[in-house]
Parts: sequence; structure tokens; C-alpha cells
Amino acid sequence: MRFNYQRKASGIVRFWLAVVLAFLLPLAHAETFTIEGKVKIYKKGGKRTLWNYNNAIAYLEGVSTPAPAEPAEVDQRKKKFLPRILPVVQGQVVRFHNLDRVEHNVFSTEKKNTFDLGRYPTGEYRDQVYDEIGMYKVYCNIHKKMILDIIVVPNRYFATTDKKGNYSITGVPAGEYVLKVWHIYGGLVELPISVQKDTVLPELSLTSTRVVREIEDHLNKEGMKYKVKSRRFYK
Repeated sequence: MRFNYQRKASGIVRFWLAVVLAFLLPLAHAETFTIEGKVKIYKKGGKRTLWNYNNAIAYLEGVSTPAPAEPAEVDQRKKKFLPRILPVVQGQVVRFHNLDRVEHNVFSTEKKNTFDLGRYPTGEYRDQVYDEIGMYKVYCNIHKKMILDIIVVPNRYFATTDKKGNYSITGVPAGEYVLKVWHIYGGLVELPISVQKDTVLPELSLTSTRVVREIEDHLNKEGMKYKVKSRRFYK
């Protein structure tokens, strides 16, 4: 009797194991595809193109993925944020490294994610989580020309354009999506797409809504104009 019970229990376990494997194996071997395309970016007014088409982010909407466990890295070097634009997945941590010989004070006054990381010296870093999808401006309270654009997207399927406007999004599962392309000077273009194989999309055009001067003009974390500092201050 005990032997029959053990055989019956073992059979139930094997049955449910087979069910689980039948469900998981197709997911493990699900085919993914690559989306390639190009975007041409015009200056504000739409009459002339920019001299290069980098600093645009192409990303997909229509699916969510967990945020990566590792942080998105930003270096502060030579009084610049590197990279100049940073795409991150919703819920991901952004890590701000100070690699300069001077202190920095990273802050943002965006309503969805207002923060002030305070002054910190070379060799240290500070972390900040980005939980909501959207575009965010980040500055240094000491050095006015330090500007970072962060775009928070819903999944890992994104890419940054090169100087010619080319982008390539890899590892995309089959499905229906909306491709969006956003540029640092403003402007957004979108295209509904169906992904069933490796896809080369038609060239898109995007017109900037701002110029460099409009982007760089901002206030410090107290809402006041930056004080003019001597060259010695920045050394």
C-alpha cells in the first residue's frame, strides 16, 4: 500500500513537472529580433538639418520589463556629464560618479523626481532612483554648463543614434509596438510597428523644438541665477 502511494505521488510530481517545462521551454527559446532604422533631425523651424544626428533615443512602447539590477552609470569628468543623454529603464538606479578634481553638486528640480545629492568630492558617487517614465533635466549646482538629459523608458528595448542617425534595437520579442524617437533638442516622432522578424524601418524625420541657448539657460537649485565665478574656482 505504501509502495502504491509513493508511485502515485511520484507520478503526480512528474506530471506537474512536465506541465511547467512545457510552459517554460518555449519562453526560454522564444525568438527575438533586431529593429534597425535611421532618423533625420532638423533644426528648430524645420528648414535645415543638424550637423549630426546623435543624441537621439529610439525606444519601444507596448511592453514592460524589470529594471536592470546594475545601475546606469554617469561620469562627471572635465566638468561635464558623460554621457550627455542617458536612457534608463523605469525603476533603475542612476549612479553619479565624480571623476573630477573638484566637488560637484548634482540636483534636479523636476516635479516627478526632485532631488539634491549635495556636494561631494572626487572619487565618490551618489545614487538616485528613477521610478516614473518621462524626460528629466539634471544639473550641477556649482558648474552651470553641466547638463544631463535622462529619459526613463518602460523596457530594455532602446538605442542611441550615432552621428548619421542610425540606431539598432536588439533582443526584441515578436509583438506590436510603438517606436518613439526623442531628441535632446526636443521633438518626438512615433511609428506603430509589428515585429515578426528582423526589421529595417523607413527613415524618420524629427524637428527640434529648442536651440542650444534655450537648453543651457537654467537656474540653480535655489531658483536663482548662477554667480559668475573666477577661473580659479573651476580648477
